[in-house]
Amino acid sequence: MDIAQKRVAAWVERGDANAPLNLSRLRLDVLPELPAEIQKLDVSHNDLVALGALPRDLRILDVSHNPIRNLAGLPPGIQYIVYSAGQLEHETLPAGARSVEIV
Repeated sequence: MDIAQKRVAAWVERGDANAPLNLSRLRLDVLPELPAEIQKLDVSHNDLVALGALPRDLRILDVSHNPIRNLAGLPPGIQYIVYSAGQLEHETLPAGARSVEIV
């Protein structure tokens, strides 16, 4: 089991859907399977070029410091997004995103 999978397993074991899942600084180029109930996800400082399908309940997402250029397809309930200055080709974010932080 790699580090990302271990972090996901530890998050599930805690049983707190409000706790953030930290998958930052793992050199990920693809995300592991994520729990459906996750609400806060930090995948900053990785090598992600795409996010794939994210859990529907996700509310807070940090994708800063990744080569990802597009955030299309984010869950409709996303409220807070963190990304790096100049990271996105088009800064079109979901209508529900109430807060954006550019780092």
